[in-house]
Amino acid sequence: MPQILLVEDEPDHRTIYRAIFEHHGYQVVEATDGDSAVRLAEDHRPDLILMDVGLPWMDGWEVTRRLKEMPRTAAIPVVAMSAHVGSEGEARAASAGCAGFVAKTVNPGAVVDTVAALIGAPSS
Repeated sequence: MPQILLVEDEPDHRTIYRAIFEHHGYQVVEATDGDSAVRLAEDHRPDLILMDVGLPWMDGWEVTRRLKEMPRTAAIPVVAMSAHVGSEGEARAASAGCAGFVAKTVNPGAVVDTVAALIGAPSS
């Protein structure tokens, strides 16, 4: 079963995204801040990291840069996630080493489609 590390500080958003991904057959590990994201990425080596960029203390951009510098986590695709959409967010995601950028949206299918395109859909 493909595993996603969901890095999100808002409990309601974590609950929603966990439910969406588990419904689609993904296993979800959760981190609530940058430090735990780095630790969990090293420990679990997930198939993909869905990274909220608006984290407190160490934002998602910095967490992604750190993960991309570490040999054990450098190859894990990171998808940046933000409520602030636009070409600036996509460009910043690319410069941070992200494999994609999605808007926090009411269309959960778009996020699932992005993840499936990068790591595949779970087999039934």
